[in-house]
Amino acid sequence: MNNVIDSLPPELQGVFIAVLREYDSGLLKSLRTSSEPSQDEREAVEEILSDAFSEHRDADGEPTDRGRLIDDALGKFLLRWPVEG
Repeated sequence: MNNVIDSLPPELQGVFIAVLREYDSGLLKSLRTSSEPSQDEREAVEEILSDAFSEHRDADGEPTDRGRLIDDALGKFLLRWPVEG
């Protein structure tokens, strides 16, 4: 069975896992054992990755390399599983 994380591009899985491990390991565990995230999980991922993106900007407000990876991971996640409502 493919899980939610396996559905992301391989080059983004590492940053996705690292951010979720830091912010909400329970959510990470749930996404590793399901093939589709619930609406609540989608919203949590959006909030967590958005917060992490905000923390990875340089002095000029531009995203760092890690910030760009986080943004790309969030974008791919939301394309696959949009937040409804």
